[in-house]
Amino acid sequence: MTNNNHESLWGIKKSKCSLRKSLNTISSEYFSKILCKLLIRFQHLKFLSLSGLPKVTDYITSQSQSFGSKIRFLCLQRFSGYSDKKLSMIFSSFPGLALVRLSYSHITDKGLEVLTKSCASLENVDLRNCQKITDKGLEVLEKSCASLETVDLRNCQKITDKGLEVPAKSCASLERVDLTDCQQIIDKGLEVLAKCCASLVIVELKNC
Repeated sequence: MTNNNHESLWGIKKSKCSLRKSLNTISSEYFSKILCKLLIRFQHLKFLSLSGLPKVTDYITSQSQSFGSKIRFLCLQRFSGYSDKKLSMIFSSFPGLALVRLSYSHITDKGLEVLTKSCASLENVDLRNCQKITDKGLEVLEKSCASLETVDLRNCQKITDKGLEVPAKSCASLERVDLTDCQQIIDKGLEVLAKCCASLVIVELKNC
């Protein structure tokens, strides 16, 4: 990595590269130090995937002021074991996030609250198969992120019609909602979406 203008670090499509494999063999503390050095060096980074890598530690917080805060895309797909405090540490290090991928993770409603407090400019949130997310978490997300355009809720089994009422009334910019396999969604929630979301273009409803 000699080009300081890199925009992507450990991209998802390169998840099988030798560098990524070697990182899986080191401690969380050492990984966190390496990550911070890279984020400080590559000030133009926009894409960062931490999926499948060692957990980051509190060390990242002490260095975050030097990152440049240009990260726009963060992938934490399939992560587990991060407390709400740890999530707050990660999200607060990247306040400019526009897209976050949390699919297949163990994030809770409290974790979503932490996310929205740190990253109010979110445009795209992927919560596929996040089974701990409820209507309460969705309400917090939509109330706090006025720029939200896309929400992926595929197979979020605890989301009901009530959870769609706030997004419909709070997010004028909402364009796409994926409710595939959300089996507690019925006509009432969809009616609210149709009535209140003037920008809505796509609603995925397979197996609802």
